[in-house]
Amino acid sequence: MKKLYIILSLLLVLSGCQNKVDDTKLQVVTSFYPIYDLTQTITNNRLNVRNIAPLSLEVHDFEPTPQDIASLETASLLVVHGNHLEGWLESTLEAINNKDLKVLILSDYVTLLDDDNHSWLSIDKMIEYSMQISQSLGEIDPDGAASYEANQQTWAQEASELMTEFSYLYDNQQQYELVVDHMAYSYLVKDLNMTQRSITG
Repeated sequence: MKKLYIILSLLLVLSGCQNKVDDTKLQVVTSFYPIYDLTQTITNNRLNVRNIAPLSLEVHDFEPTPQDIASLETASLLVVHGNHLEGWLESTLEAINNKDLKVLILSDYVTLLDDDNHSWLSIDKMIEYSMQISQSLGEIDPDGAASYEANQQTWAQEASELMTEFSYLYDNQQQYELVVDHMAYSYLVKDLNMTQRSITG
């Protein structure tokens, strides 16, 4: 059960804190927490990483504040999921004057399931995302590229090992069902060869 807890904690990150901003470092902005957590892990505090969507709001419902938009004016990189998850993205980018801002749209690099944007619940997708984040960080900060690559490889190896260990916790010949509050876990159950059933029907 301990291994199950660890891997679900990795996939379903729900909380965390951010450090005070150091204006001497390059600024990176992320659209919501799982992307923030992954980006922060890869930077390992070499850069300032700021998440704009608060944990108290659904990412689908979030709209940037004036402070959020102002942070993009000085940022070097914006990391988002894409595929219309961040409905504010296009209008916000049109509103800012930061022409040097690099925008990384993670979903451009994977095949998404129909009608499901929760791709961060897939370890395979997150490993691909980690590689794209590492590469983009290296482009805005070439001196740190080797560090980002090493951090990304460490994270990806640990994530892969957790998935392998998790597979030994249950009989692969038996079909398991994950009972959820709503049908948003297609990526997770696909990775684990399970099915999902919503308690709300």
